[in-house]
Amino acid sequence: MKKLLMVFVMMSFLTSVCLCETIPAAMVVQVRQSAVREYASVVAPVVFVLRFRDPVLFWGSKDGWAQVQLPGSSKIYYMFMSALAHRSGGQESVGDAASGVSSPEVVLAGKGFDSALEDAYAKNAHADYSWVNLMESWSCPPEALADFLACGQ
Repeated sequence: MKKLLMVFVMMSFLTSVCLCETIPAAMVVQVRQSAVREYASVVAPVVFVLRFRDPVLFWGSKDGWAQVQLPGSSKIYYMFMSALAHRSGGQESVGDAASGVSSPEVVLAGKGFDSALEDAYAKNAHADYSWVNLMESWSCPPEALADFLACGQ
């Protein structure tokens, strides 16, 4: 009877340890947009594109890739770990209108930039940034990037 009780206690302990390691953390996207991929590779098919403040469940990371689960999904996907931040209580409670800034400005401020700093730099650098501004509006489909990478191999 003592052995059976001891085995039960040990199994309960091991189960609780395993469950603690598999609880996901709530995280949010901290960049303007980030690709969610089928597996951990830059040539993996893009399944979704998440935007700033989109929530994910974080299951772990390896080699710079985060294992994430999207709300309403049971499948694990992969995205760059650098695109994620821990969810903070104040982040969801203050919207763009309440704070007086737009989401892209919040992203830039998180990286140490704001529109005033950009304007000051543009004035003092004596350079033409019209091409840079134009290129920021361009987008490249993930399939084209995958083709480009495949050609280089």
